[in-house]
Amino acid sequence: MRRWTIGFLALVLKINSVVPSAIVRKFILKYIFRMNIAKKCAIYSSTEFKAPWKISIGNCTSIASGCIIDGRRGIIIGNNVTVAFNVMIWSLAHDHQSRDFRAIGASVIINDYVWLCSSCILLPGVVIGKGAVVAAGAVVTKNVEEYTVVGGNPAKPIGKRSKDLEYCSGEWELPFV
Repeated sequence: MRRWTIGFLALVLKINSVVPSAIVRKFILKYIFRMNIAKKCAIYSSTEFKAPWKISIGNCTSIASGCIIDGRRGIIIGNNVTVAFNVMIWSLAHDHQSRDFRAIGASVIINDYVWLCSSCILLPGVVIGKGAVVAAGAVVTKNVEEYTVVGGNPAKPIGKRSKDLEYCSGEWELPFV
């Protein structure tokens, strides 16, 4: 019975991800699945959430299309965060050394003013510091310091970002995207 319930919830979340109204998608995530979503937050279509009741999204944050946000071990996304297309944030994985392929994981924390560029991947347990940038296609396996730009696989520091930041990513949500 448990598998049927989990399968049904996954199906409802998948269908919700393609509902052509941002207002309806956010309503379902917030009031049915109990996701903690700030008022000024843009979540575009085709973004898949796992365990949304363990995900918190801050004010003025924007999440583009095609992302996978795995909240099974918890995810906190701060304010003024930009999550670009096809980003994957994982809080749960498998221990490849485990005899029984045991699930392991830890919560992911993304602090304010972070920019996650297209197709980057965050693995379980990482903390992305305030103002950091994760370059397109990067795979983050360790914490990222504040205002640091990282890239590559595994992600390594490649630059610094200005600390003079003042913007709101999520204020221009399109109602039917």
